[in-house]
Amino acid sequence: MRLHAAAVLALLFGCKDGKPAANPDADARAFAESLATDVIPTCDASKLASRLQTPDNQLAARMLCEWYAGIASYKFLGVLRLPAANPGALPHPVMRRLLVDQESGAMFVSYDELTLVRSEINKPPLLADAFSFRQNIAISELLAPNKDSASTDYLGDSAKHDGVKAAQTQFRAGDFEGALKAIDALPAEVKRERGVQMLRVRVATRVTPEAYKQALAELAQTFPNDAGIALIEIDGLLDVDDFDGAMKWIDTLEKTIGVEAYLESMRVVALTRKGDLDKALAAANAAVALEPTLTRALEIKLDVLIGKKKWPEALDVMTELETKHGKAFDPVKLRSSPHLAELVQSKEFADWAAAHTNPQPQP
Repeated sequence: MRLHAAAVLALLFGCKDGKPAANPDADARAFAESLATDVIPTCDASKLASRLQTPDNQLAARMLCEWYAGIASYKFLGVLRLPAANPGALPHPVMRRLLVDQESGAMFVSYDELTLVRSEINKPPLLADAFSFRQNIAISELLAPNKDSASTDYLGDSAKHDGVKAAQTQFRAGDFEGALKAIDALPAEVKRERGVQMLRVRVATRVTPEAYKQALAELAQTFPNDAGIALIEIDGLLDVDDFDGAMKWIDTLEKTIGVEAYLESMRVVALTRKGDLDKALAAANAAVALEPTLTRALEIKLDVLIGKKKWPEALDVMTELETKHGKAFDPVKLRSSPHLAELVQSKEFADWAAAHTNPQPQP
């Protein structure tokens, strides 16, 4: 289902003789944007099931709602078109999921590729499948293995191996080293399966940093240049301070879904942590230009400006975050933050704080 580098990112909206032309791209976009309104802020599985055409709509809807748990934004980015698609075939919308962890408050990104079908002429399309670039698996691959399961198991087809299930059970029981050893004892062809490699990375994060690095390297070697593992590699390589490696995988994913503001903000993080603040600021400006309404892009730009000690520009961004993005900065709390010590001691900050009156967000 994934299109990778062969896919063409396109947004085409045509007219003929002054009237809207039949346009699969427009239909795909309309479906994707209406889907977003259905799953934010909460996902109703029974309502979602009516928009599906899968072998088991109720199960597929339940699993999709699990994907959408904690969703803060579901944005249509564009469409991927199969190079050999039949005329009139619906292209695949690409959606960006921004998720907020309920415990830590941390934000995560995922991307979904939706497969749409028409059940009837002149009727809205239905969702036949969805591939998650975060879970690295499609809903269609999860239906059979989870038919009798109360919660979703992401092993997919790898769940058929008793040794894999046993390793997963050890992992869930907290025996992380035992689970890693069990995976490494599997037959080579089983160990190379996608579900097993993904499980191995999750296990390795709980063992040692060295085990984590090795698991990421093995995953990349097993699935070279595969956009489906890009998010796992980006997050992991940032964790282990391999900033050039993380940016390589950002490039890999963007070859499939296109250049995208949140991914470019992750590039800014990599460049900032690498110490290349000049390139980081250029990338931050580009990310904000790509999507001015993306709060995360502006927040990361603020971090770069503080790192470069550009106090007037940093304070301008803080004001913009307050007036246009609903953020609020308390000068008293800012003064107590150790990493802002130089900023809060500056004359520019004193002037900003003196004039600061908790500006109201602009409509």
